[in-house]
Amino acid sequence: MDSYRTTGWIWARGPHTVPVPGFRSVAQAEQNAGAMAKGPLTAGQLAEIGGLLGR
Repeated sequence: MDSYRTTGWIWARGPHTVPVPGFRSVAQAEQNAGAMAKGPLTAGQLAEIGGLLGR
């Protein structure tokens, strides 16, 4: 689950930012592929995270 959120956050940081997740097992590769399929976070989600971080 965490890889979905972190991958989406990295991806949403800018148009030239593309996450390249690493993996050591087939299960991790599958989890990373699932995260990439969800796409970047929305502007609203980024704003919510920024608010929680005090940015």
